Amino acid sequence: MIPCGATVKCVCLLMLAGVRMSAADATGEWKGTLAMVTPNGTALPSPAYLTLKQEGANLTGSGGPNASTQQPIKNGKTENGNVMFEAPAVGRNSTMKFVLRHDGDVLEGNVTAEMNGQTLTMKAVLKRERSAAASPSIATQMREAAQPSIEVPQQNQQLRRSSIQGVWRVVEEKNTWRIISDPNPGYIIYTDKYFAVVREAQDIKRPEVTDFDKATPEQLVAMWGPFVAQFGTYDIERDVLTKRILVSKNKAKMGQAEVERLIFKLDGNTLTTEPFRDTDGMPQAKPIGLKLVRVE
Repeated sequence: MIPCGATVKCVCLLMLAGVRMSAADATGEWKGTLAMVTPNGTALPSPAYLTLKQEGANLTGSGGPNASTQQPIKNGKTENGNVMFEAPAVGRNSTMKFVLRHDGDVLEGNVTAEMNGQTLTMKAVLKRERSAAASPSIATQMREAAQPSIEVPQQNQQLRRSSIQGVWRVVEEKNTWRIISDPNPGYIIYTDKYFAVVREAQDIKRPEVTDFDKATPEQLVAMWGPFVAQFGTYDIERDVLTKRILVSKNKAKMGQAEVERLIFKLDGNTLTTEPFRDTDGMPQAKPIGLKLVRVE
């Protein structure tokens, strides 16, 4: 017969082991940031999104800047509490190597990539959004993207294209980690059918590089990374503005199948946009909100 105290101890140990086994499973969808640090110590964060499936020590899945732009990972494995895999760099002929510490619903660690003969190191921090059991199928995600069922605000239901036609200047940028009330220069133009975006994201001062052949990878990233340039068509339905990106600095965003949905509000000569979210609260596009004022 096992003494009562020993039984209780065994049960507690089994429960603790179960918690640890559950925490060690990296399966699920992860969202966070991937930050490049410039020589002057300035962090240039970009959104990161992972879909992972763990079976034993093997790890498969995909990664990218958001849920709709994904590429498969390779050489995935887990070892000693670490999650390790490789993924192609979007828009670059390079491979990023991830070594992330897995602590419950948090993945945090370093990402390295070889570019122009130099090794770049980035910092990744991601949190688990949901487990694989709660994740919808690809077909379901495609149906939701094509016909979103979210209830959006009604105050601008009668707005049409003519309401936002003109030139707009960015006066505030809001992302997942802060609000920038004095952002870098940025403008958006809406015509009857088309839109164009040219702006310097965030409030980081970009370096002036005159000789690109001698520039370091860090200088090129610091100069080019925060710059946003897009052109395409748009539609308005109720308060939802859907952009179809035809040309973009980021080639991965180009094509009729690539759309960006925003909830917008017009108050006189002030226009605000927020990322469109589905019924699970997941952003459909890069999670950046903007406030703009009309120039003309």
